[in-house]
Amino acid sequence: MEAVWRAILWAIALNLPKPRPVLDLTPADWLTAGVEGFALGVRSLIPDRFEAFGRILHPVGRIIGQAELSAPDVHVPEGEPALRWADIAERTGRTIHPGVQFDSLIGAPREADRPYEAEVGTLDRDLYAALCDLLEAHTSTPQQCWFCLWDGYGQLQGGAAVAKLDVGGAAPVDEAPQPPAFEPAITHGPRVSIPGREYLLLEGHLRGWGHFFAEWWESPNIIWPEDRAWCVATEIDLDSTYLGGSAELIESLVADDRFEALEVRPDDPIDTTGDTINGPVVPPD
Repeated sequence: MEAVWRAILWAIALNLPKPRPVLDLTPADWLTAGVEGFALGVRSLIPDRFEAFGRILHPVGRIIGQAELSAPDVHVPEGEPALRWADIAERTGRTIHPGVQFDSLIGAPREADRPYEAEVGTLDRDLYAALCDLLEAHTSTPQQCWFCLWDGYGQLQGGAAVAKLDVGGAAPVDEAPQPPAFEPAITHGPRVSIPGREYLLLEGHLRGWGHFFAEWWESPNIIWPEDRAWCVATEIDLDSTYLGGSAELIESLVADDRFEALEVRPDDPIDTTGDTINGPVVPPD
């Protein structure tokens, strides 16, 4: 019954106006002043001003291919659904801990042929909806939230930036160029800047995050409410979503079976070579 109600609430949310882009970036000043460096740790994504911090490990999918032959220590059942990192740790004999990195868990860098991949750069739509359940209960201003959207998504620019893949040898389909997602004042306007990233800023209801792209889902990259009770970051190159907030919020997150989540610290590593327990996996030169 809970799943049914979540689906109903999410359907209602889709009727809310999408967050609107804004040109005044001052609501993000606290963020840009608070994050520290690029990929130095959790504090590079979220300001170190919260009582507690958490990490959501993104779901893992099976990759069908040569990797199955090159990783004999990993058993790959047929037709398996999305997995958790704990499932991979059980199969590889490695350890889940706050600084765990998927490369170290699987024993191979992203560039390698490997049998599993965790979702990178976005939080699954269902998990995002579930996260909204928690976040809404821990802010007094769910109706006014701020969203950062990475400006490198090709869909934002439209036109030639949007590409179609020809799968299975079928002839490509002629389609009219996609229009830009926003008007020129926004597309070419000011950006929220943190080390290594530039974002558009949008404002709206927490549950109003719509699907800005016509054919696939992207979760917002950074979110916080007007009262700054919490902050959530989904970095485009990472396979985890991080958040800061009250101890109660993080405790609720970790205890919620809908997520595979851990409590972390601001200095915990986020880079793929930062796993000191399972051992770093360094990509070949």
